[in-house]
Amino acid sequence: MNVLAIVLGVIGGIIAIGLALLLIWKLLVTIHDRREFAKFEKDRQNAKWDMVSCIVYIGYYVSAGFPVMLREWGLYLTVD
Repeated sequence: MNVLAIVLGVIGGIIAIGLALLLIWKLLVTIHDRREFAKFEKDRQNAKWDMVSCIVYIGYYVSAGFPVMLREWGLYLTVD
């Protein structure tokens, strides 16, 4: 028998099995990611957030300056 053919066949088989496993892994990760993204989109659409009254989101101009100046300009926000 030809030793070179056997060695090349074994190497080719290992590469083929590795590529097949990578493709299967990629398929499983893609399916999982699509399910997670669909769940995220559904949760995002069902969220009832009111950005106007959200204390976490305050525009950048509110924190840029001294409180006295902001009060004069009418930009000073108070938390009730």
